[in-house]
Amino acid sequence: MSVVARAKSILHRLPEIVDLRGHDKRAPGELSLKARFARGAFWSLLGAVISRAIAFISSVMVARMLGAEGFGEFGIVQSTVFMFGVFAGFGMGLTATKFVAQYRTTDPSRAGNIIGLTLVVSAATGALLAIALFVLAPWLADKTLHAPQITPLLRMASAYLFLTALNGAQIGALAGFEAYRKLMWVSIVSGIATFPLVIAGTWFFGVQGAILASVGGAVIAWAITGFALRTAAKQA
Repeated sequence: MSVVARAKSILHRLPEIVDLRGHDKRAPGELSLKARFARGAFWSLLGAVISRAIAFISSVMVARMLGAEGFGEFGIVQSTVFMFGVFAGFGMGLTATKFVAQYRTTDPSRAGNIIGLTLVVSAATGALLAIALFVLAPWLADKTLHAPQITPLLRMASAYLFLTALNGAQIGALAGFEAYRKLMWVSIVSGIATFPLVIAGTWFFGVQGAILASVGGAVIAWAITGFALRTAAKQA
């Protein structure tokens, strides 16, 4: 069977797996691998499309308010944080996904211990990289980025780096529970909550306000994801 035919088959069966109100019609253990993949892909894609749309609208509005120079500084700070973020998470999200999926039904206690361990490790590595960014900000801004004026912006963004590293482990654990619908709502709700913060922060305080609002949005995302993770763990 061709790839196209397989895709059509999965899409045809999609109403048997989920309904548009978001209720799973069968438990994960009762679904075939193809059905579980289709369900996960459906909710992940839906959440990604909506959250990316919100982020795109936010970026356009922020760019118009900041202008070319201000938005360029904002983009440099974001790129630097994302570069550090590759190491800050220390792969704990993938680790949580793998082992939670493996043990959530056969050994729930072990799965809980793994979640706790990944959160602790991600907090430690995230804090370490955040401190490194804060300390190295003057050197990075001056010698590497040739923009010494963004030193305080990089230091503000170090808090965002820590929060995203911590949240990555929570997202990985949720994926391990196959709680894709919860992940979708986490993305949408956190995106909607962050949107007015970023717009207001940028309007009143410029680039600094945009970065501080991003930190506030990361706090919201961390709190919402933590609540969703606790709910998924109780339902497992």
